[in-house]
Amino acid sequence: MNKSYELGEHVPIPKHVEVCAECGGELVAIINAIEKATGRPVGSEVEIDCENHWRLLDGGHRYWQSDWQPVRDAVEKYLGAER
Repeated sequence: MNKSYELGEHVPIPKHVEVCAECGGELVAIINAIEKATGRPVGSEVEIDCENHWRLLDGGHRYWQSDWQPVRDAVEKYLGAER
């Protein structure tokens, strides 16, 4: 996706791009840093949250990198994030 983002913007991630690695829920990406020259998000500063995280009775997700790295890669690609 080629677009400029605002700092702190919450971007819903379409299910065809990626879903939660733990429950299959919908994701939102939070833009915490932007490359000044391009307006693109900085990949390492994109926070990815599952919409179900706080609704689950078990207290949420683990967010282990081994489970979430493929999700992060797909979301960063979708956002056009700088790596």
